[in-house]
Amino acid sequence: MSHCYCNSEKLTVPKFFYFFPNIVDLTAKSERLSGYLPGEASVTVLAGTSFGRYGEGYLRLSYANR
Repeated sequence: MSHCYCNSEKLTVPKFFYFFPNIVDLTAKSERLSGYLPGEASVTVLAGTSFGRYGEGYLRLSYANR
């Protein structure tokens, strides 16, 4: 595992994790944002709708650390 620092505190960073942020308050749909973010922010995401109809309003982001 790698480490990072937050407020001078050493934190252990896992090799990988996923998170599923709620974007309901944004005006764009999850599919539109999932297509926009890779080019604009160098982030790979999946639309929440990839996980079913109740996924609208969410994005799935993954993090991997070697």
